[in-house]
Amino acid sequence: MFLPPVQFTTLRLASVNKVYLRWHTHRLRPLSALARLTLGEVQELAAALGIRVVEFTADERNALALVILLPTETVSACASKLKGRISKWLRGQAGLAQVDHVLGRGYFACTSGHNTREDVTGYLESQPGHHGYDRRILPPVFVKEWSLSPVDESRLNPTHAMALLHYHMVFAVANRHGVFGSESGPVIADNWRRKQKAGKFALLKVAFVPDHIHLAVRIHPAVAPVELAAQLMNVAQECLLRDFPEHLIEARVGRLWPDSAYLGSYGDITTRTVRGYLRKWEAQAGRG
Repeated sequence: MFLPPVQFTTLRLASVNKVYLRWHTHRLRPLSALARLTLGEVQELAAALGIRVVEFTADERNALALVILLPTETVSACASKLKGRISKWLRGQAGLAQVDHVLGRGYFACTSGHNTREDVTGYLESQPGHHGYDRRILPPVFVKEWSLSPVDESRLNPTHAMALLHYHMVFAVANRHGVFGSESGPVIADNWRRKQKAGKFALLKVAFVPDHIHLAVRIHPAVAPVELAAQLMNVAQECLLRDFPEHLIEARVGRLWPDSAYLGSYGDITTRTVRGYLRKWEAQAGRG
């Protein structure tokens, strides 16, 4: 049996990818020009980079932005490009030379969304009951959660940066055929975990039901979500072909995955909370 692999270049993700970014000035030295930088000016600077900035505020030492990224983009590239444009603008405003340091090294980044981590992990836990499989004597489901080790925390952050990038992914089988279960789920999850170091991600929780899979993952900022999604879908397909071909044959599957999936960013800070925090800081800076 042959099933075509998923190509990330043709994979369409229904996505919500919101990231909160923060920088500070070099050695926290005050720059009055930074406090004058407006959302409209940042949006103009970012437009040429293909970056959508929806919130921005700054004082003389710190800058914060909420950006919406395509799933093909990496957070590290976005942070680097936007930081470079802002630095260039600040040098021009302050009359500084190209060699002068303006913003400090690195950045802080965290994903945001309508849901918190507790919301997403709770939703994954509820999948067996949500689909009625918990009433069966042998439910065809698999749900498991893992904790991050200090080694995981270290490898998911680049030098001079801190990133908390969480995503909820959903992979649905083509035509909603039922192929997954309590037997194949653990094997696929174990194969995913073997790819974590090379793929620069960490599997936080999975929920397998027969016709789709939910995942909660944390990624390194150099990883494009769409590339990771394609990799995970292909690993799952390879596991079924190698270890459970009878499940595919019984379901009469001509292809396992459609060229689509879902990706949603989430974090301990919701988008609404981030926006409120930015506006509050902006008001305080204005009074000062």
